[in-house]
Amino acid sequence: MADVTLIQQRLRDGALDDLVGMGVDFLMRRPVTELLDPEWVADQVVANVETAASRPEVEEWVRGGVNRLREQVPSGVPGDNAPAEVIEPLRGVLARPYLPDRDLIGRLVNHAAMERIFKDVLSGALRDFAHKLSRMTPSSGHLSKGFSRLRSLQRRAQQGVLGGLSSEIERQAESRIRDYVDKSISRTLAQVADHLCDPRYAELYGDFRIHLLNVVLETPNASLVSELDKLDPDELVATGAAVARTVARRDGLRDEIAAVARAVLDGAGGRSLQDFLDESGMQDDWRPEVEGQLLQQARDFIETDAFTSWLDALIDV
Repeated sequence: MADVTLIQQRLRDGALDDLVGMGVDFLMRRPVTELLDPEWVADQVVANVETAASRPEVEEWVRGGVNRLREQVPSGVPGDNAPAEVIEPLRGVLARPYLPDRDLIGRLVNHAAMERIFKDVLSGALRDFAHKLSRMTPSSGHLSKGFSRLRSLQRRAQQGVLGGLSSEIERQAESRIRDYVDKSISRTLAQVADHLCDPRYAELYGDFRIHLLNVVLETPNASLVSELDKLDPDELVATGAAVARTVARRDGLRDEIAAVARAVLDGAGGRSLQDFLDESGMQDDWRPEVEGQLLQQARDFIETDAFTSWLDALIDV
Protein backbone atom coordinates (compact mmCIF):
# COMPACT_ATOMS: atom_id res chain seq x y z
CA MET A 1 0.00 0.00 0.00
CA ALA A 2 3.00 2.30 0.55
CA ASP A 3 3.86 2.14 -3.13
CA VAL A 4 0.25 2.96 -4.04
CA THR A 5 0.26 5.98 -1.76
CA LEU A 6 3.58 7.17 -3.19
CA ILE A 7 2.33 6.88 -6.78
CA GLN A 8 -0.87 8.74 -5.94
CA GLN A 9 1.16 11.53 -4.32
CA ARG A 10 3.41 11.82 -7.38
CA LEU A 11 0.32 12.01 -9.57
CA ARG A 12 -1.00 14.83 -7.39
CA ASP A 13 2.35 16.65 -7.52
CA GLY A 14 2.37 17.05 -11.29
CA ALA A 15 2.70 13.66 -12.96
CA LEU A 16 -1.05 13.61 -13.61
CA ASP A 17 -0.82 16.99 -15.36
CA ASP A 18 1.85 15.60 -17.65
CA LEU A 19 -0.18 12.47 -18.30
CA VAL A 20 -3.29 14.41 -19.29
CA GLY A 21 -1.23 16.67 -21.55
CA MET A 22 0.36 13.68 -23.28
CA GLY A 23 -3.05 12.10 -23.75
CA VAL A 24 -4.44 15.23 -25.37
CA ASP A 25 -1.37 15.48 -27.63
CA PHE A 26 -1.75 11.86 -28.65
CA LEU A 27 -5.39 12.28 -29.66
CA MET A 28 -5.02 15.67 -31.33
CA ARG A 29 -2.02 14.73 -33.48
CA ARG A 30 -3.20 11.35 -34.71
CA PRO A 31 -4.69 11.31 -38.24
CA VAL A 32 -8.47 11.48 -38.08
CA THR A 33 -8.64 8.31 -40.15
CA GLU A 34 -6.96 6.43 -37.30
CA LEU A 35 -9.32 7.72 -34.64
CA LEU A 36 -12.50 6.25 -36.10
CA ASP A 37 -13.31 3.13 -38.04
CA PRO A 38 -16.25 3.64 -40.45
CA GLU A 39 -17.45 0.07 -39.97
CA TRP A 40 -17.41 0.45 -36.19
CA VAL A 41 -19.25 3.78 -36.41
CA ALA A 42 -21.95 2.21 -38.58
CA ASP A 43 -22.34 -0.75 -36.23
CA GLN A 44 -22.69 1.49 -33.19
CA VAL A 45 -25.19 3.86 -34.80
CA VAL A 46 -27.44 1.06 -36.05
CA ALA A 47 -27.24 -0.91 -32.80
CA ASN A 48 -27.98 2.10 -30.60
CA VAL A 49 -30.84 3.39 -32.75
CA GLU A 50 -32.48 -0.02 -32.97
CA THR A 51 -32.06 -0.70 -29.25
CA ALA A 52 -33.43 2.69 -28.24
CA ALA A 53 -36.34 2.50 -30.68
CA SER A 54 -37.37 -1.04 -29.80
CA ARG A 55 -37.49 -0.60 -26.02
CA PRO A 56 -40.81 0.74 -24.68
CA GLU A 57 -39.07 2.21 -21.63
CA VAL A 58 -37.01 4.50 -23.86
CA GLU A 59 -40.15 5.85 -25.49
CA GLU A 60 -41.70 6.38 -22.05
CA TRP A 61 -38.54 8.12 -20.87
CA VAL A 62 -38.66 10.54 -23.81
CA ARG A 63 -42.37 11.14 -23.29
CA GLY A 64 -41.81 11.80 -19.60
CA GLY A 65 -39.02 14.26 -20.38
CA VAL A 66 -41.25 16.17 -22.80
CA ASN A 67 -44.06 16.32 -20.26
CA ARG A 68 -41.71 17.57 -17.54
CA LEU A 69 -40.49 20.33 -19.82
CA ARG A 70 -44.07 21.34 -20.58
CA GLU A 71 -44.83 21.55 -16.85
CA GLN A 72 -41.76 23.71 -16.17
CA VAL A 73 -42.54 26.42 -18.72
CA PRO A 74 -41.90 29.77 -17.01
CA SER A 75 -44.41 32.59 -16.99
CA GLY A 76 -43.94 35.62 -19.20
CA VAL A 77 -42.83 35.65 -22.81
CA PRO A 78 -39.74 34.25 -24.60
CA GLY A 79 -38.35 37.76 -24.91
CA ASP A 80 -37.98 37.97 -21.12
CA ASN A 81 -35.11 35.49 -21.18
CA ALA A 82 -33.74 36.05 -24.68
CA PRO A 83 -30.28 37.69 -24.40
CA ALA A 84 -29.87 40.87 -26.43
CA GLU A 85 -26.44 39.63 -27.52
CA VAL A 86 -28.25 36.93 -29.49
CA ILE A 87 -31.50 38.63 -30.50
CA GLU A 88 -29.98 41.79 -31.98
CA PRO A 89 -27.60 39.98 -34.36
CA LEU A 90 -30.47 37.63 -35.26
CA ARG A 91 -32.64 40.61 -36.17
CA GLY A 92 -29.82 41.89 -38.34
CA VAL A 93 -29.63 38.57 -40.19
CA LEU A 94 -33.39 38.40 -40.67
CA ALA A 95 -33.56 41.99 -41.93
CA ARG A 96 -30.90 41.37 -44.55
CA PRO A 97 -32.42 41.62 -48.07
CA TYR A 98 -32.80 38.18 -49.56
CA LEU A 99 -33.94 37.33 -53.08
CA PRO A 100 -34.93 33.67 -53.42
CA ASP A 101 -34.75 31.79 -56.70
CA ARG A 102 -37.91 32.39 -58.74
CA ASP A 103 -38.18 28.80 -59.96
CA LEU A 104 -37.78 27.47 -56.43
CA ILE A 105 -40.49 29.76 -55.02
CA GLY A 106 -42.77 28.90 -57.92
CA ARG A 107 -42.49 25.21 -57.12
CA LEU A 108 -42.98 25.82 -53.40
CA VAL A 109 -46.27 27.73 -53.81
CA ASN A 110 -47.56 25.37 -56.51
CA HIS A 111 -49.62 23.24 -54.12
CA ALA A 112 -53.26 22.49 -53.45
CA ALA A 113 -53.06 24.17 -50.03
CA MET A 114 -51.93 27.47 -51.56
CA GLU A 115 -54.56 27.18 -54.28
CA ARG A 116 -57.24 26.65 -51.62
CA ILE A 117 -56.12 29.73 -49.67
CA PHE A 118 -56.20 32.05 -52.65
CA LYS A 119 -59.42 30.57 -54.03
CA ASP A 120 -61.19 31.19 -50.73
CA VAL A 121 -59.74 34.69 -50.34
CA LEU A 122 -60.51 35.78 -53.91
CA SER A 123 -63.94 34.18 -53.94
CA GLY A 124 -64.85 35.81 -50.64
CA ALA A 125 -63.71 39.24 -51.79
CA LEU A 126 -65.62 38.97 -55.09
CA ARG A 127 -68.78 37.71 -53.39
CA ASP A 128 -68.66 40.60 -50.94
CA PHE A 129 -68.14 43.10 -53.75
CA ALA A 130 -70.97 41.62 -55.85
CA HIS A 131 -73.31 41.59 -52.85
CA LYS A 132 -72.65 45.25 -52.09
CA LEU A 133 -72.90 46.23 -55.74
CA SER A 134 -76.26 44.52 -56.21
CA ARG A 135 -77.72 46.55 -53.33
CA MET A 136 -76.18 49.86 -54.23
CA THR A 137 -78.89 52.49 -54.92
CA PRO A 138 -78.34 56.14 -55.76
CA SER A 139 -79.40 58.76 -53.23
CA SER A 140 -82.20 61.10 -54.25
CA GLY A 141 -81.55 64.56 -55.58
CA HIS A 142 -77.76 64.89 -55.73
CA LEU A 143 -76.50 62.20 -58.10
CA SER A 144 -73.00 62.47 -59.41
CA LYS A 145 -72.09 61.30 -62.85
CA GLY A 146 -70.82 58.04 -61.34
CA PHE A 147 -74.18 57.25 -59.74
CA SER A 148 -75.97 58.19 -62.94
CA ARG A 149 -73.84 55.75 -64.88
CA LEU A 150 -74.42 53.10 -62.20
CA ARG A 151 -78.19 53.56 -62.48
CA SER A 152 -77.92 53.20 -66.24
CA LEU A 153 -75.91 50.02 -65.72
CA GLN A 154 -78.56 48.68 -63.39
CA ARG A 155 -81.29 49.38 -65.94
CA ARG A 156 -79.33 47.51 -68.59
CA ALA A 157 -78.77 44.68 -66.12
CA GLN A 158 -82.50 44.41 -65.49
CA GLN A 159 -82.98 43.98 -69.24
CA GLY A 160 -80.65 40.97 -69.15
CA VAL A 161 -77.70 42.52 -71.01
CA LEU A 162 -75.14 41.82 -68.24
CA GLY A 163 -76.72 38.76 -66.73
CA GLY A 164 -78.48 40.82 -64.05
CA LEU A 165 -76.24 42.82 -61.71
CA SER A 166 -79.39 43.77 -59.86
CA SER A 167 -82.07 41.07 -59.75
CA GLU A 168 -79.96 38.37 -61.44
CA ILE A 169 -76.72 38.95 -59.49
CA GLU A 170 -77.72 36.81 -56.53
CA ARG A 171 -78.43 33.87 -58.81
CA GLN A 172 -75.53 34.03 -61.26
CA ALA A 173 -72.69 35.62 -59.27
CA GLU A 174 -71.61 32.44 -57.49
CA SER A 175 -71.08 30.51 -60.71
CA ARG A 176 -69.28 33.39 -62.43
CA ILE A 177 -67.04 34.02 -59.44
CA ARG A 178 -66.11 30.35 -59.24
CA ASP A 179 -65.30 30.19 -62.95
CA TYR A 180 -63.23 33.36 -62.78
CA VAL A 181 -61.23 32.23 -59.74
CA ASP A 182 -60.58 28.76 -61.22
CA LYS A 183 -59.21 30.34 -64.39
CA SER A 184 -57.09 32.95 -62.60
CA ILE A 185 -55.63 30.92 -59.73
CA SER A 186 -52.51 29.85 -61.65
CA ARG A 187 -51.84 33.45 -62.60
CA THR A 188 -52.38 34.52 -59.00
CA LEU A 189 -49.86 32.00 -57.68
CA ALA A 190 -47.36 33.13 -60.31
CA GLN A 191 -47.87 36.74 -59.21
CA VAL A 192 -47.24 35.72 -55.60
CA ALA A 193 -43.97 34.05 -56.58
CA ASP A 194 -42.99 37.12 -58.62
CA HIS A 195 -43.74 39.37 -55.66
CA LEU A 196 -41.66 37.30 -53.25
CA CYS A 197 -38.69 37.45 -55.65
CA ASP A 198 -39.03 41.13 -56.62
CA PRO A 199 -35.97 43.20 -55.53
CA ARG A 200 -38.28 46.14 -54.79
CA TYR A 201 -39.83 44.24 -51.90
CA ALA A 202 -36.73 42.56 -50.48
CA GLU A 203 -36.45 45.08 -47.65
CA LEU A 204 -40.19 44.82 -46.92
CA TYR A 205 -39.97 41.05 -46.50
CA GLY A 206 -36.95 41.56 -44.26
CA ASP A 207 -39.14 43.70 -42.03
CA PHE A 208 -41.78 40.98 -42.15
CA ARG A 209 -39.30 38.36 -40.92
CA ILE A 210 -38.40 40.62 -38.00
CA HIS A 211 -42.12 41.03 -37.33
CA LEU A 212 -42.48 37.25 -37.10
CA LEU A 213 -39.59 37.08 -34.62
CA ASN A 214 -41.07 39.89 -32.53
CA VAL A 215 -44.47 38.21 -32.41
CA VAL A 216 -42.88 34.99 -31.10
CA LEU A 217 -40.80 36.87 -28.53
CA GLU A 218 -43.86 38.80 -27.32
CA THR A 219 -46.28 35.85 -27.19
CA PRO A 220 -46.90 34.40 -23.70
CA ASN A 221 -45.03 31.17 -23.11
CA ALA A 222 -48.29 29.52 -22.08
CA SER A 223 -49.80 30.33 -25.48
CA LEU A 224 -46.82 28.84 -27.31
CA VAL A 225 -47.09 25.68 -25.22
CA SER A 226 -50.79 25.51 -26.05
CA GLU A 227 -49.89 25.56 -29.73
CA LEU A 228 -47.46 22.69 -29.11
CA ASP A 229 -50.19 20.76 -27.30
CA LYS A 230 -52.32 20.94 -30.44
CA LEU A 231 -49.70 18.80 -32.16
CA ASP A 232 -50.21 16.10 -29.49
CA PRO A 233 -46.63 15.66 -28.18
CA ASP A 234 -47.36 12.11 -27.00
CA GLU A 235 -48.36 11.11 -30.50
CA LEU A 236 -45.28 12.84 -31.92
CA VAL A 237 -43.05 10.81 -29.61
CA ALA A 238 -44.80 7.57 -30.61
CA THR A 239 -44.49 8.47 -34.28
CA GLY A 240 -40.82 9.34 -33.88
CA ALA A 241 -40.15 6.00 -32.20
CA ALA A 242 -41.97 4.14 -34.96
CA VAL A 243 -39.98 5.96 -37.62
CA ALA A 244 -36.73 5.20 -35.78
CA ARG A 245 -37.61 1.51 -35.64
CA THR A 246 -38.40 1.44 -39.33
CA VAL A 247 -35.20 3.26 -40.25
CA ALA A 248 -33.03 1.08 -37.99
CA ARG A 249 -34.38 -2.10 -39.58
CA ARG A 250 -34.11 -0.90 -43.15
CA ASP A 251 -31.89 -3.01 -45.38
CA GLY A 252 -28.66 -1.29 -46.31
CA LEU A 253 -28.72 1.29 -43.51
CA ARG A 254 -25.46 0.09 -42.00
CA ASP A 255 -23.66 0.21 -45.35
CA GLU A 256 -25.00 3.70 -46.04
CA ILE A 257 -23.78 5.03 -42.68
CA ALA A 258 -20.40 3.39 -43.18
CA ALA A 259 -20.14 4.94 -46.64
CA VAL A 260 -20.90 8.42 -45.27
CA ALA A 261 -18.40 8.02 -42.44
CA ARG A 262 -15.78 6.74 -44.87
CA ALA A 263 -16.35 9.69 -47.20
CA VAL A 264 -15.96 12.16 -44.32
CA LEU A 265 -12.75 10.52 -43.13
CA ASP A 266 -11.35 10.28 -46.65
CA GLY A 267 -11.98 14.00 -47.03
CA ALA A 268 -9.68 14.64 -44.08
CA GLY A 269 -6.75 13.68 -46.29
CA GLY A 270 -4.63 12.28 -43.48
CA ARG A 271 -4.90 15.42 -41.39
CA SER A 272 -5.27 15.39 -37.62
CA LEU A 273 -7.63 17.27 -35.37
CA GLN A 274 -4.78 19.63 -34.56
CA ASP A 275 -4.33 20.32 -38.28
CA PHE A 276 -7.99 21.30 -38.58
CA LEU A 277 -7.75 23.59 -35.57
CA ASP A 278 -4.62 25.25 -36.95
CA GLU A 279 -6.31 25.80 -40.30
CA SER A 280 -9.34 27.36 -38.61
CA GLY A 281 -7.16 29.79 -36.65
CA MET A 282 -8.18 28.39 -33.27
CA GLN A 283 -4.75 26.88 -32.67
CA ASP A 284 -4.30 26.12 -28.96
CA ASP A 285 -6.72 28.71 -27.54
CA TRP A 286 -9.05 25.90 -26.54
CA ARG A 287 -6.43 23.78 -24.84
CA PRO A 288 -6.14 25.27 -21.32
CA GLU A 289 -9.88 24.99 -20.74
CA VAL A 290 -10.13 21.43 -22.08
CA GLU A 291 -7.09 20.19 -20.22
CA GLY A 292 -8.31 21.88 -17.05
CA GLN A 293 -11.60 20.02 -17.21
CA LEU A 294 -9.92 16.68 -17.97
CA LEU A 295 -7.36 17.19 -15.21
CA GLN A 296 -10.03 17.91 -12.61
CA GLN A 297 -11.88 14.73 -13.53
CA ALA A 298 -8.62 12.75 -13.44
CA ARG A 299 -7.74 14.14 -10.00
CA ASP A 300 -11.12 13.08 -8.65
CA PHE A 301 -10.70 9.64 -10.22
CA ILE A 302 -7.33 8.82 -8.66
CA GLU A 303 -8.80 9.46 -5.23
CA THR A 304 -11.49 6.80 -5.65
CA ASP A 305 -11.34 3.42 -3.98
CA ALA A 306 -11.73 1.75 -7.38
CA PHE A 307 -8.53 3.39 -8.68
CA THR A 308 -6.63 2.64 -5.49
CA SER A 309 -7.63 -1.04 -5.65
CA TRP A 310 -6.71 -1.25 -9.33
CA LEU A 311 -3.33 0.37 -8.77
CA ASP A 312 -2.60 -1.86 -5.79
CA ALA A 313 -3.40 -4.98 -7.82
CA LEU A 314 -1.25 -3.70 -10.67
CA ILE A 315 1.77 -3.18 -8.43
CA ASP A 316 1.35 -6.58 -6.78
CA VAL A 317 1.59 -8.21 -10.20
